[in-house]
Amino acid sequence: MLFGNAGLVALYLMQMRHHREAYWHILLAGALSWGIGTALVWQGAPILAAAPWWITFLLFTIVGERLELTRYLPVPRIAKVLLWVLLALYFAGLLLPFHGTGRLLLGVSTTAIALWLLRYDMARKGVRKPGMHRYVGGGLLVGHTWLLVHGLITLLAGAQPFYYDLYLHTFFLGFTFSMVWAHAPIILPGVLRSPHNPFRTWLWIPWALFQLTLLGRIVATLAVAVEARRLFGLLNGIAMLGMFACMAGIMVWKTRSTRRFTAP
Repeated sequence: MLFGNAGLVALYLMQMRHHREAYWHILLAGALSWGIGTALVWQGAPILAAAPWWITFLLFTIVGERLELTRYLPVPRIAKVLLWVLLALYFAGLLLPFHGTGRLLLGVSTTAIALWLLRYDMARKGVRKPGMHRYVGGGLLVGHTWLLVHGLITLLAGAQPFYYDLYLHTFFLGFTFSMVWAHAPIILPGVLRSPHNPFRTWLWIPWALFQLTLLGRIVATLAVAVEARRLFGLLNGIAMLGMFACMAGIMVWKTRSTRRFTAP
């Protein structure tokens, strides 16, 4: 993981020699956070000590990418400055004791970053368009909402017996996987070098099942309903696998259909 992280940091630094846009610094800070978290584990620290740093890697990567796209929108300069301030407060929270001022800073800044994304992200434009644009935009907005939930959980649920579970899964499943599902129709064709994208209107069904089972898990966890938490956790895992299977199935079906159509 450290070698992979070093490679990513090197790529970012190479890109920054030719591109001076501010969002590259956010991406670099995220990549360095991944390395810090991994180095802590390498030195013998428990995984839970690295979790906030790994969360920062994904958060800053996604926020940097979304900030890049705001150049196509009339986002006020003061709003962009505010985002930088919030990211700085978040990073300051990482450097302070988690069960104290650090958690408060992380919770407040994460909540505010989520509200910023809900207000200024391009997803608000995409969700108003039909088809794949609505799917991508809707998925992003739901992801931002999960980030808001994560921020509130970080800030307010410190005394909850399953706090660590809530802290991890509202981010990694709620926020991050919502981003994965939303970006898949755009990213997968490029990764697989395919002219097809894994989108069909019925893809909303497994997407909704994933979101509903995750919501059930979070509500059951907050209610300390252990059996319901286990059940919804299992269903959420099945929904996740089902989502992957549906996207793979769509890609295979589209590829085979094109081959049949173009065969002599």
